[in-house]
Amino acid sequence: MTTDDLLFSQTAVRMGYKEQFSPPLTVKLNLLNIDINFIYRFQKQTGLKIIVSSGYRCERLNKKIGGSPTSQHVKGEAIDFCVNGKTTLEICKLIAKSGIEVDQVIEEFGAWVHVSLKKVGSRNEFLQAKKVKGKTIYQKLVL
Repeated sequence: MTTDDLLFSQTAVRMGYKEQFSPPLTVKLNLLNIDINFIYRFQKQTGLKIIVSSGYRCERLNKKIGGSPTSQHVKGEAIDFCVNGKTTLEICKLIAKSGIEVDQVIEEFGAWVHVSLKKVGSRNEFLQAKKVKGKTIYQKLVL
């Protein structure tokens, strides 16, 4: 995987959001941090291939898709992904067992896993996102 893979967005291409593909250097460094310190390590430990559905999002893209205004995707600190043949809960358990330092791991709606990394101040927080009466709520994930 490359940092360019973590910039790609079909929505950004369709909408002509050119800034999606030329982020600030700090974003590129954050994506490199995720690639080296999470994706590479997780794949090496488990032998499983991560399929990233969302990485960096420029502010316009994040707003267009309804992302949180404080989303770590905008800083290049987060990815959403799945792994063929594994449930989202199984993936979360593998991350917890891996010993890889993470900021947040969020099992989102049984569809994908969100992982964020910070260079300092990681929370090592495992959460589950669910829709309740049209609102997203986050609960501690019991592994």
